[in-house]
Amino acid sequence: MNEVIVEIDRAAIARYGINASEVNETLEAGLAGRVVGTFIEGQRRFSVRVRLAEESRHGRAGLENLLVPALGGGGGCRSGNWPEWLPGGALSGES
Repeated sequence: MNEVIVEIDRAAIARYGINASEVNETLEAGLAGRVVGTFIEGQRRFSVRVRLAEESRHGRAGLENLLVPALGGGGGCRSGNWPEWLPGGALSGES
């Protein structure tokens, strides 16, 4: 397994009203996946996990294109407005 080190540009995320934990959660969901439901077949239960496609989880391009929700100028979805979506490459540096 390859290790990816991401350095979050805190000045860039602050301009968009994003905190570091939101960037980390988005990266984790994209790379490791997030359980979004359960599939039941008879007596058996299976977790349904969503994550980036295999080719998008390796290297710089996949992370740079991963979209992170931002509050934008309208207060984000918490206030009933749609969030602005920013590419991860605008918010972090990777090595």
